[in-house]
Amino acid sequence: SEWTGYGEAVGGSRRARRGLCKVVDVPQDAWEGLGERRYRCWLYADGVVVPEEHAPKSKGRKKKGFTMKQMLKVRKTQEGKVTPVLMLRKRVGSFSNGIAVGSENFVKGIAARYQETFRRKNARAGKALLKDEREVEGAKRVFVMRE
Repeated sequence: SEWTGYGEAVGGSRRARRGLCKVVDVPQDAWEGLGERRYRCWLYADGVVVPEEHAPKSKGRKKKGFTMKQMLKVRKTQEGKVTPVLMLRKRVGSFSNGIAVGSENFVKGIAARYQETFRRKNARAGKALLKDEREVEGAKRVFVMRE
């Protein structure tokens, strides 16, 4: 998710950068060089999904995380660096991932259709873009839903 300490640090937050530099034992002013790469490598290594043969109780469960192949690519090929293409994809994606905008019925339909994707037990309803009815007098209300 982009809404993490790592996302904050990549976005420029000095406070988040200082904290993550402490985590990976790098001088606080070295985020741009070594800190970001080292933290990204650690994040991928720590997030590798354990194969089912090593975790029999998790058999059949859907697991979040990285594959060993993804982790090795980040560590060996990219050396922990975020490529400009990936950075652009993340920035553009953060504006559009999981959004539905439209009438109340349209947003409810989208929410119901993708309920499992959003990992929700109950269908979500969108929120009115403008809450004050007087502001949209004579116009249909617009609803928004975000993952």
